[in-house]
Amino acid sequence: MKIGMVISASIVLILCLAFYFKFQPKPADSPTDATSAEYLAKQTLSGGLSDFGFKPGTGGSAEQLLSVIDQNKNTIRAGGNDENKLAPAKAVVDALTQAAGADLGAGFLDNLIPAKQFDSDQASQAMMVLRRSVSLHITRHIEEAEFEQARQIALAYLAFGRQAFEKNVRLKARQSGLASMKGALADLGRINASAEMDGEISRDKLFELNKDTMAHLDAIKKLEDVWNAKLKSNETVSQANGIPNIGDLIRMAKEDQDPTFRIYAALRLGYALYERGDPGNQKAINQALDDLEQSSEAAVAAAAKAGRSIKDADEYHQLRK
Repeated sequence: MKIGMVISASIVLILCLAFYFKFQPKPADSPTDATSAEYLAKQTLSGGLSDFGFKPGTGGSAEQLLSVIDQNKNTIRAGGNDENKLAPAKAVVDALTQAAGADLGAGFLDNLIPAKQFDSDQASQAMMVLRRSVSLHITRHIEEAEFEQARQIALAYLAFGRQAFEKNVRLKARQSGLASMKGALADLGRINASAEMDGEISRDKLFELNKDTMAHLDAIKKLEDVWNAKLKSNETVSQANGIPNIGDLIRMAKEDQDPTFRIYAALRLGYALYERGDPGNQKAINQALDDLEQSSEAAVAAAAKAGRSIKDADEYHQLRK
């Protein structure tokens, strides 16, 4: 009988322990190797990249350029004959060539993105209209063998992209700058190839220009490789259902040497409140947001407050579309 009682007590104890451990709140995610010191180091473009003889215009501004884009976007985005788009596209290109030589000011693309969002239709459409306008007029100048005119448009677009990368801190704004730079470099490649075929430049000059172009592209690729690794690590790493690792997000928000990713991760933590409902991570997220809202960096504090201000799951799902 005693043996039976001992066995029964043991079974009850085992069941109690199993029940306790099953329903014991899991601790918050621990940071992974994905957010190593290497990935949290500050990244920038290489110095000493050629300006390809850019001749900046004068008197322009980011506000003027964005206003001209907005005024002409419907015609440039519409379907139909490109001939109908040349005049409005020229207005955009003229505003670009003037603005690209000016100081466009801090946050000139950041301001197009609402505080709670990572991107916006307004920002995306503005960059698409700018790209389309540049491409239309570069193509037209190449067709007319006006290679220097085409080249100066491409260089203005390159200078714009560099400023978009350097003078903004929101991730999408800076990525738009890099995309503009890559577009401009691709344009330079086709301009110079056409110029060489037409006899305007020598084969040796073409090789020299291509070497400078590749130096730009290599610098951009190195930076984007690190950025993409950061984004991947904080979206889906080690989570079977594609939800973020909270330890990595917190580490990025607090320790990344690039302010863009401190801001990105601070906002991402607000979204994560609706993705990681387990108590351990909820506590860790809320504690991190408390700390980040008190950050001495205004942009980081603002991002944390914007993320936390998402009022419910419905707004979260709307923002994630």
